[in-house]
Amino acid sequence: MKKILIPMTAFAAFLFLPTLSGFSQDPSKRMEMGQYAKAKVAYLEKYNKKQTSDPTLFFNLGNIYLKTNMPDSAAFFFKQGILLNKSFPLNYVGLVNYYYQTGDTVQAKSNLKYSSSLARSNPDYYLALAEMYMQPNPSSPALAEKNIDKALELKPGYAKAHILKGDFLLTQNKAGDAANSYKQAIYYDKNNPLTHFKAAQIYSRGRIYNDAISEMKKAIAIDSNYIPAYREMGEIYLLFDQYPLARKSYDSYISKTEPTPNDLIRYASILVLDKDYAKASEVLAKLKAMNVEDKNILRLEAYADYETGKYQSGLASIQGFFQNPQNVNPISSDYEYYGNLLRKNNMDSLAIPQFQKTIELDTTRFSLNDEIGKIYEKTKYFSQAAHYYELMLTKKVPTQVDYFKIGRLYYLAATNKTATDSVAKLADSLAKPERIKKASENFAKVSELSPNNHLGWLFQARTQTLLDPETELGLAKPFYEKALVIMNASPDKFKKEITESLKYIGFYYYVKFDVATKEARKADIPLYRDSSLVYWNNILTMDPTDKQATDAIGALKQKPEKVK
Repeated sequence: MKKILIPMTAFAAFLFLPTLSGFSQDPSKRMEMGQYAKAKVAYLEKYNKKQTSDPTLFFNLGNIYLKTNMPDSAAFFFKQGILLNKSFPLNYVGLVNYYYQTGDTVQAKSNLKYSSSLARSNPDYYLALAEMYMQPNPSSPALAEKNIDKALELKPGYAKAHILKGDFLLTQNKAGDAANSYKQAIYYDKNNPLTHFKAAQIYSRGRIYNDAISEMKKAIAIDSNYIPAYREMGEIYLLFDQYPLARKSYDSYISKTEPTPNDLIRYASILVLDKDYAKASEVLAKLKAMNVEDKNILRLEAYADYETGKYQSGLASIQGFFQNPQNVNPISSDYEYYGNLLRKNNMDSLAIPQFQKTIELDTTRFSLNDEIGKIYEKTKYFSQAAHYYELMLTKKVPTQVDYFKIGRLYYLAATNKTATDSVAKLADSLAKPERIKKASENFAKVSELSPNNHLGWLFQARTQTLLDPETELGLAKPFYEKALVIMNASPDKFKKEITESLKYIGFYYYVKFDVATKEARKADIPLYRDSSLVYWNNILTMDPTDKQATDAIGALKQKPEKVK
């Protein structure tokens, strides 16, 4: 099955958060890891208990509210921080950011001007401004870079400034320069997991996977609860199809965080890739219980249900997926699973267009032509089945088995009498000569590749009878004779086929005898009569009760009437 990389993540049975210690327990580090809810709880606890006089707490708390689209709450805490310490510049920067977000540029510029008078030699002030200018509003790459450089000028060995410089350079598509900035950050603060985390992301972006994994492991070695490293390491493993390792990383990530719906969907997808369909189903059930609406849930449900034998519910899921108007770009595996689920629900013919679409989107799934052939064969559309089996021969060295299968299908198509309406009957009649020709060509290949196998000769004989239904030309005779030589070595095994061959040749000479009799060709009459009798008598030797042989012998022994 082609690889599926779609948003996903977490198993709700792991919805717990272990007690964090050390590095990761610091609310500012939780912010760094994107755990805004946890950081907010920790900051609010200190604020409510009046356990801090640090204005930075208010700046961080205000930023959390800004990042979670609660600007009024953000402004409240920035202002509280200013009341606590009027000379601390960062909360003024917070207000500047707030006013830009709410469209009050006059107040933004007023607070910015005032804050600059307080900044003095505080590098964090300039980094806060730089982060603000890196946002869409107010977007100013030049001012962002200028403020980062000012922070580095004040404190050259400041790892945080080097990290932000790397982040900025990435926004300018300067990955090489960004990598150098992250290396500088590691040099000045090698025991900070964020420095290694950022370096790993650059390596991953450049597809230097081993170095990316190495840096992620260093981040985890510094702080085993540095949660983003587990998630990103899982994503890196996914990039080179290491599904068990990706799943292991995500297991750790999920066990250490409160997964979002997107995390859960991502996790479920990894579980499907790792073929743990039962567990994936549990994750998806939790998502549905949470009333999460996402197109990938139906997709993954269909995949997992198919693999665990829940074909009816799987079909309902994949049909729901395709009926959703937001799913405008399904991937090849969606069509393949749809086709497979239709087949499992006894809707074989409906699976054909799904498999055709799969091949169209992903040529590596060319082998599905074989499945299409099987469906057509099962539903007795023999020539269509033969066509798709012939397609398969373009990708392999054909064997006698391949040629026999295709020849047999064309033979069946030529003898098929299932058409009921006049149009279909006419179509079959017009196509019959070509089908006979193709059957003959394929059976000839069987005999060429396997001359000591009776099947090629026998079916070539049967095919020739379609061209000579009255046995006047004896087109099948040489092929039946070839088959007889082979089958007579095992008469008990091929009794039915031997009888068929003997009857054809016996009847061929019977027709010759009959014509000679009518034309009074006295020299030919006994020759054809005796030749025919040999074959009919051989049949009676095998089966004395064969009525056709008995009747033929009786007719041959009657004295021919004189020609007037």
